[in-house]
Amino acid sequence: MPARTGYLTRCKTEGINMANPVQFISQVRAEVGKISWPTRREVITTTVMVFVMATLASIFFFLVDLAIKSGLSGILHLVG
Repeated sequence: MPARTGYLTRCKTEGINMANPVQFISQVRAEVGKISWPTRREVITTTVMVFVMATLASIFFFLVDLAIKSGLSGILHLVG
């Protein structure tokens, strides 16, 4: 597909069409306008959920670590 002069240039290394910088910026702005940004409530809710899940995971791994430590200490106490 031939490119129009001054509008698109052929990228010699990758074989793709590249727009000029002004057109690229305008395309980026158009794409940013299509983004569905989360509401403040959605951001707060997901942030709280991340903290809750991180807390639950840390408690779980603490308990698993404690159980393994206790089990190994018991075994080593019996053997040694």
